[in-house]
Amino acid sequence: MLALSILVVGILATNSVTAANTNYPPIVTKIAQKFNLNVSDVQTVFDDDRDERRAEMFARFSDKLDELVSSGEITASQKEA
Repeated sequence: MLALSILVVGILATNSVTAANTNYPPIVTKIAQKFNLNVSDVQTVFDDDRDERRAEMFARFSDKLDELVSSGEITASQKEA
């Protein structure tokens, strides 16, 4: 459970740092330049994709916790901790 809490805090912290960062990663800049696109539009695509993958990861994690509660390996309180 502690590992889960640390993982969630780390992901949330990364999200806030990324949101505040206005320097675009080199790959975003390269793609924008190569295809004559707006850098912020390319960054938006990368951000949206990252958010989708993160949501899928959290959903899988939640499903796994539900399984652990159902099997009696952890309690509902432990799941929420």
